[in-house]
Amino acid sequence: MPKFTSRERTLIQSIVATLSIKRIPDLEIVNEFYERTKKTITEKTIYNITLRIKKESYHWYKTIREGQYEYIHEFKERINEIMDLQKRHYAILESLGIRAPRLNNANDVNEIGKLVENIKQAYLQKYKSTAVFTD
Repeated sequence: MPKFTSRERTLIQSIVATLSIKRIPDLEIVNEFYERTKKTITEKTIYNITLRIKKESYHWYKTIREGQYEYIHEFKERINEIMDLQKRHYAILESLGIRAPRLNNANDVNEIGKLVENIKQAYLQKYKSTAVFTD
């Protein structure tokens, strides 16, 4: 019988990912998981989960990096999603009688292009500074 349910394993991974990004010490992550589930995990478990997250992230990044167009497509999909949500928010504000300033579409395209380039460069720099996994 597994020590944790599927839901608990997902929760562990979520907690570890979220708190590790914030540079929370492992002991506090252990305590956070205990507070939520009343079950204990070890620092070794946290280490293994962190390592697995890094490997998965590396493979995702490598796939995206090797397929430049897939990366751009995925990034553009996220931008389209954000723009759609922005339009919905404007519609909600307008339905409430609130006028919100809108950006013009030409500036949006230029800004998005600059943003894509900056993010690509940031990913490249991050990859160069942290590449520790091999194929």
